[in-house]
Amino acid sequence: MAQTLGRVASITEMESKLPRASSRQTLWEGEEQALRYVIEDGKLNICLRNLVDFKAYEMKLRSDDVEPEQRQKDLMDKFEKGMGCMLRNAWNHVEALQTTDMPALVNHITTVFSDAADSPERVAQLTDITDRQEVLCMYYLHGMVGQMEEMSEERVMPMLRAAGTLVALARMLSSCHAALGRDARELGTVCLGLACGTEDFATYRDKHVPPADRGVFVALRDAYLLDLCQDPDAKRRARPLLDFTSFCVRTARHLESATTRLRRSQREHINRLNSEARDGVSAAVLALVNSGSREALTERLGAHRAHAVIEKRPFSNIKELSHLGLYHAKLIKLAKHSVLEKADLI
Repeated sequence: MAQTLGRVASITEMESKLPRASSRQTLWEGEEQALRYVIEDGKLNICLRNLVDFKAYEMKLRSDDVEPEQRQKDLMDKFEKGMGCMLRNAWNHVEALQTTDMPALVNHITTVFSDAADSPERVAQLTDITDRQEVLCMYYLHGMVGQMEEMSEERVMPMLRAAGTLVALARMLSSCHAALGRDARELGTVCLGLACGTEDFATYRDKHVPPADRGVFVALRDAYLLDLCQDPDAKRRARPLLDFTSFCVRTARHLESATTRLRRSQREHINRLNSEARDGVSAAVLALVNSGSREALTERLGAHRAHAVIEKRPFSNIKELSHLGLYHAKLIKLAKHSVLEKADLI
């Protein structure tokens, strides 16, 4: 099967490069015979389910820390590349997308993005990454958001919103941008830009990107987006995404400022409480040493200090007690006893 898919993918790749009569030419008006065969009789969704099952199997092998044999690994590579490239060429046509199980496709795309974002070291070690699902899924997504007029925004965007696809893509681009390469970064940026420019995103912005995940887009902006947008054409395509990342930066700064003000207010409140507590300790200590009985003072301070306190009292200021060797730590301990046991000591 892997060998057959490789041959079919090669044919679809060649057919996709054939000249077209117009940019709006449909699949049925062109010469892409292999893709027509795939789309007929529901074979496209069978291919999608096989790809989903393959990716789930591959992730399970990694989670179980199982290293497949070289022959099995070679077959898996051929299957992934052959099936992935064939579906990429198919989903460049809106006719193919209209017959596709869209929820399954969106969930597959989101799963691949999230898996890559969680394991950037693995992505960095991949060879031929342009034919891997980590890059091909961006082509799948571009097929959807790039043909929004024919596909209908009301059909596509709610599924992306429910799955969290945009956040997953931003996480992958932020953590794996170096390994993906410039072309893939540009493709991912275009996908995000097209999605961020829709009415659905403007209406449900906090559901597409919850406030807790806005930092991902700030990191994306700092990682490569600003450098990429030095090119005017790239900047034009990424304008909606740039506007959203600028919004995320502003809200992050506002939140940081509000947090700083809150912490300052909390520190002032704590200092005020500590000051009031120290005043209460001082009053309790003065009340004890000025009115305590000889027996109570002897028990708490020792005979020598108790005699000195009785000889020199009354004290008007707690600082006067330091001359008798009663320093801060001991006074605090004394005050705690006086507050709890004042009736017994006086």
